Amino acid sequence: MKLLVNDVAVSSNKYYFEKPKFLNLPKVKNSIKQISENEIERTTGKLARSIWCLLSGTINAFSDNCFDLLSAGKRIVQVKSNDLKKLVR
Repeated sequence: MKLLVNDVAVSSNKYYFEKPKFLNLPKVKNSIKQISENEIERTTGKLARSIWCLLSGTINAFSDNCFDLLSAGKRIVQVKSNDLKKLVR
């Protein structure tokens, strides 16, 4: 489900018809790529639930956290931290 304003998606939700503990999801590998000084791109090849961004040892903020990615999906996340290099190796 998407909320569109002037044909631009401003919000979206995914609905699952089972409780999370009953979902039989495959193990996935997701990748992180730094695309600018303060942006990263998260991608996955399969459905990935509840992806968290964590930058240990620093106080940080992400524009988006705890999200689902559909198969072959990608999400660009802005990072508000001076230590982005510690996250992307």
